[in-house]
Amino acid sequence: SRGVRDRLVNVRSVVGSFKAFCALLSDGQVVAWGDAKSGGVVPPSVEGDLSNVQQIVASHGAFAAVRCDGRCVTWGAEEYGGDSSQVQDQLKNVQYVTPSKRAFCAVLTDGSVVSWGDPMRVAEMLDVQEQLHDVQQLSASSNAFCA
Repeated sequence: SRGVRDRLVNVRSVVGSFKAFCALLSDGQVVAWGDAKSGGVVPPSVEGDLSNVQQIVASHGAFAAVRCDGRCVTWGAEEYGGDSSQVQDQLKNVQYVTPSKRAFCAVLTDGSVVSWGDPMRVAEMLDVQEQLHDVQQLSASSNAFCA
């Protein structure tokens, strides 16, 4: 954290992936540090989108940030959910995100669920997608989700 120590002021929460950390500041900004492949460096492509953040969560190798406007921003290792580009158009009106070891699931304000990350975990979610409506709570273990 030596390189970001001066930016770690008014920290609201800190989450960690396998080799990186991310702090959510009270002003909605985020500060990441650690291994770049595990999300410890915020890429320029998403850096501008990391404002007004209300939630930060981590998988084993990536981070997801939910903004106050309901958008979700991700970065880190693709195989751990760091690349949400295939579902980005669905990641609007996000209430919250739940991480597992290799994937993320977002619960939207309409109670539906969007998942991304490890293809095997996402495929398992797609098998039950039609049953995932009016979801009130979503929990995760290392390799599974429960709604």
